[in-house]
Amino acid sequence: MSRMKSLLAALISLLAISASAQTHLHGAWVYKQDSITHLVLVTPGYYSYSVFAAHRFLHTEGGTWRSFAGTHAIETTTEFNSSDITKVHVKTTDSNFFSRFHDKLDQQLPDNGWTHTRSSNTNIEAVWRITGRQQDGDMKSIPAGARKTIKLLAGNWFHWAAINTATGEFFGSGGGQFSYVPGNYTETIFFFSRDNSRVGMTLPFTDQITQNTWDHQGKSSKGDPIHEIWTKDD
Repeated sequence: MSRMKSLLAALISLLAISASAQTHLHGAWVYKQDSITHLVLVTPGYYSYSVFAAHRFLHTEGGTWRSFAGTHAIETTTEFNSSDITKVHVKTTDSNFFSRFHDKLDQQLPDNGWTHTRSSNTNIEAVWRITGRQQDGDMKSIPAGARKTIKLLAGNWFHWAAINTATGEFFGSGGGQFSYVPGNYTETIFFFSRDNSRVGMTLPFTDQITQNTWDHQGKSSKGDPIHEIWTKDD
């Protein structure tokens, strides 16, 4: 009986380590160095890393991640990289999640310099993939594929990226801070790779989340009406 208890205790300990690795990373991590902001968003199974300054986009990358039961190791697989397409599909395993970003733009980031925030609404803190867009009055479906637009929401930050996970192509990215109460979602743009003049704009949307589907309506940064459907990309 004592051996059974010992085995059970060991199993619980291993599960606790795995669960800790899965959950303690979730949220938004921000590190500011002079005028440059480093932003890491982590949702269950996906992450992104962006670097920007005032009205200046510098870099973004992201992909999938997983932890391993009984260890503190984290494995990431890069799906996009705005600076170096050869880094796409590369797997990296490390006990320190943030060490993989130390070589970006010659920035050496202290491990204890990050500010961490979590979202108070778990319904919205996820990685979303656009699956529908209204055109000429009709909602057009966007099928799943290698070419996709995703949006991560974590803490009070959002980040979207248009990518092709098969070829490694990067088409554009933007992000910033958001506020959310059910029925109302608002974005404030902090960086935008295609047009720095959009930085500082605030975009309000009406929205509804039903299970894994997010329907929101508002206006784009160009002022055009938009109605989009996003689906949790688990």
